[in-house]
Amino acid sequence: MVDIALFQILNVHERSKVIEVATFMRFFWNDSRLQWNPKDYGNITIQHFANDEIWIPDITLYNSADYNKQTSLKFYSEGIPNIVEHTGYVRWNFPAVLRVSCTMFLKIFPFDTQKCNMIIAPWVSDVSEIYIYTKQRKGDMKHFQLNGEWNILDFYTYNTEMNYSSSPGTVVLPFSEVVSTIIIQRKPLYYIFNLIIPCIFLLLISTMGLLMPIASGSRAPLSIMVLLSMVVLNMSISAYIPVDSHNIPLISQFTMFIMFAMGMNVIFTVGSLNIHFNGHYGKRTAYVARALGKVFGIIIKKHSDMGTLGFDLTENKQDGCQSCQHMELTNKMYKEKHERNMKRIKTERQKSEWMLVAMVMDRCLVVCVLLVTCIVFTLLFNQITVHS
Repeated sequence: MVDIALFQILNVHERSKVIEVATFMRFFWNDSRLQWNPKDYGNITIQHFANDEIWIPDITLYNSADYNKQTSLKFYSEGIPNIVEHTGYVRWNFPAVLRVSCTMFLKIFPFDTQKCNMIIAPWVSDVSEIYIYTKQRKGDMKHFQLNGEWNILDFYTYNTEMNYSSSPGTVVLPFSEVVSTIIIQRKPLYYIFNLIIPCIFLLLISTMGLLMPIASGSRAPLSIMVLLSMVVLNMSISAYIPVDSHNIPLISQFTMFIMFAMGMNVIFTVGSLNIHFNGHYGKRTAYVARALGKVFGIIIKKHSDMGTLGFDLTENKQDGCQSCQHMELTNKMYKEKHERNMKRIKTERQKSEWMLVAMVMDRCLVVCVLLVTCIVFTLLFNQITVHS
């Protein structure tokens, strides 16, 4: 009979897929060779024996990951005496720190729940020689110490039988096994405060930077600085993210999208700067830009709507000019001055129009980035409920 008490979850190594637990192992059996009459031995009913003085079953942790030690549980009980009653009832009790190899599901890390089995069975003896079974299905957790990173959801034990045939067609008796299952759930608070919230703040700063006036000259440096900050943060926490090529962890998907969005914000900033300075090249604004401007409360007028500036040459005629040649020269001077003024005003108006277009595009991009971010975050964190 087997009874396992769980004391503490010491460590969970996601990269090596190993869980380390502190347990107290208790085995009970009857050995008729160890019976005696207490009256013949001074009314002694209990005696203690070392492992090499009595028969001990060859119980082994099948999925042990502690390759520096023997997998047999006998090596965990060295130096600990066994209690034997006069009826032949033997109690083999000892503490053990077990390193167990587990299959881990890391797709929704750090909101994951892990299930790990400890398989305990004889290594040589089949069911005809040793049959082990559990004392109770519910695992003993009376002295369990809480873990700062993991919540334990369930701990139960059951017995089963398994065939380990070395070659096909060979008929062998099954081996009796006891399987202890630990179900644990990660506490994500550490990752929320140290990774998720800082990443969201950096993304908001990068996105709100699109609303910064281009004339300040700080928009591009801000976008690049925030992107580099995200790169440094990602490098600093990469050691805490488990490596899994089969399923990309949720936290990796999250940081990947954050960096992608910040990179796009840098590209949007470059595009906005080009639009802002388009007026220097004498290009006309498009109808779409004026329509979008109305949506965001920015009126972009056409050249015809802004009026014209000119000179009435008839009012500039001088009475009593002595010759027609002098009058023509005067009109030519006023005409050239008028053309220069109109050209300057047209250029200023085009610059102003393109500045407004850049402002419209910035507001459109901010709305689009925030909308896409909300959709992607919803899809990402929806995986938690799907896989829970």
